[in-house]
Amino acid sequence: MQITPITLLEQIMYSTVMISTDKGIGTGFFFYFNYKDKYIPVIITNCHVINDSSVGKFKFHSSKIIDNKNVPGEEMIEIKIDDFESRWIKHPDPKIDLCAMPVNYIFEYCKKQSKNPFTIYLTENFIPTNVHLNDFDVVEDILMFGYPNGLVDLKNDLPLIRRGITATHPAIDFNDESIGVIDAACFPGSSGSPIILHQYNKPNKKGIVEAGLSSYFLLGILFSGPYMKINGEIEIIPIPMNSTPKSQMMIHLGYYIKSKELLVLKENFLKINNL
Repeated sequence: MQITPITLLEQIMYSTVMISTDKGIGTGFFFYFNYKDKYIPVIITNCHVINDSSVGKFKFHSSKIIDNKNVPGEEMIEIKIDDFESRWIKHPDPKIDLCAMPVNYIFEYCKKQSKNPFTIYLTENFIPTNVHLNDFDVVEDILMFGYPNGLVDLKNDLPLIRRGITATHPAIDFNDESIGVIDAACFPGSSGSPIILHQYNKPNKKGIVEAGLSSYFLLGILFSGPYMKINGEIEIIPIPMNSTPKSQMMIHLGYYIKSKELLVLKENFLKINNL
């Protein structure tokens, strides 16, 4: 059984996709780049998820029409892509672990198979402005959608949702880099997970509460976190795609790339595609 995504959180749940490579498991999500009066559909994830990968696999929900509405179907569509790394366009700054892949190949494959994938996209409207960021408090509720340790609802192919809080103020660049920190359990397979900041009936800094108002923002994309070595030292490494070595222990924190970097990635995407 598939549910019809009505609420925004249900839609975000359907925007994620598990990425399986010859290296392990990661998370990606569908996103629209705004270009003039058009939208360019892509999948977003971390570079370390796709680096050195010769083969990648996706699994998507099929779609069907009920009451003139496009809804997820029971059949799943599996796609295997060769030369996987070469199909992704990376952020121009190698320190920013972010990349995008156009979904044209996926749609072409599905068309040849007479299949129609069900996709929901996050958009640039979810990226918080500086005004939003400055109005956030130091501690905000966050939700993270992904596939920790490769876990997934196999029957319905849906991600798991983790809850946490911001561990640094969203308006501040941690260590003067375009990243922030969350207090949440971040496990292998979660790399590339969208981190959603959720506000509901919360007073702004002026003390005003807008009753019934629920706001969602794409705060960033999970990419790394601190690990404690067996000797007690702390090391910052990308969230691995496989189980963590026993000589290291995660300490319930995650580092995310700020969503504003998607706009920089977009410019590089447009440049490489001569748009």
